[in-house]
Amino acid sequence: SDPRTADGWFPTGDIGAVDADGRLRVEGRAGDVIVTGGEKVWPEPVEAVLADHPAIRDVVVVGLPDDEWGHVVTALIVSDAVPPLEEVRDLVKSRLPAWCAPHHLIAIDAVPRTALGKPRRADAAALASRHG
Repeated sequence: SDPRTADGWFPTGDIGAVDADGRLRVEGRAGDVIVTGGEKVWPEPVEAVLADHPAIRDVVVVGLPDDEWGHVVTALIVSDAVPPLEEVRDLVKSRLPAWCAPHHLIAIDAVPRTALGKPRRADAAALASRHG
């Protein structure tokens, strides 16, 4: 059967925008966006910043439910020596809007990944919620 919608579109689950030059910029998977305090946070740019921290070997960013903010940005990191939260928040805020900075850092043994190497965010979120 044809996977396209009735009007000819092929739904991918990705969200993007067309820039001023007419190029499509993919922001990420629709289900991955974290809405915190009314602001949208895409995990990939936050992960890219955190991956530059010398103490962080691997990272996945998820949103955890929060009564005040809706969700809070949470970074699950693989590290031999977990850096202070404020240091990590300052690093993110130096390159992205302040609302992208993680509220929580959780040390894990390994980032759950698909066979293609993409983070399995649902599994990571389940790990994070168990760390409470």
